[in-house]
Amino acid sequence: MKFSLWVYTSAVTVAAVAIYVMVGLLSNTYRIVLRNKPLPALSDSLVEHSWWVFLIPIPFIFASAWLCTKNNATPGRCLAFAAISTFVMAFLLGYTSVALAMPFCSFL
Repeated sequence: MKFSLWVYTSAVTVAAVAIYVMVGLLSNTYRIVLRNKPLPALSDSLVEHSWWVFLIPIPFIFASAWLCTKNNATPGRCLAFAAISTFVMAFLLGYTSVALAMPFCSFL
């Protein structure tokens, strides 16, 4: 069970890094294609303040470390950890997809 905790933690970390890279690539595309037109607020906040994505894995790292000490990793806690980390990954990817697609939908 301890291995699965670290797998979920690393999955959240990989998702956060992928989102940061995707935002970095698309921010350059926005500047070129849209010729510095103002972005919608949701997209602008994600592009300009993408540093917060690196803060997301920190609670998962601490929770995995705590659960791996002194037999704290019960099946119920591991399932709850898996559910929360899956929800966070789905929310991050959904939020990023909507925020990054919004400028192209609004300028059609």
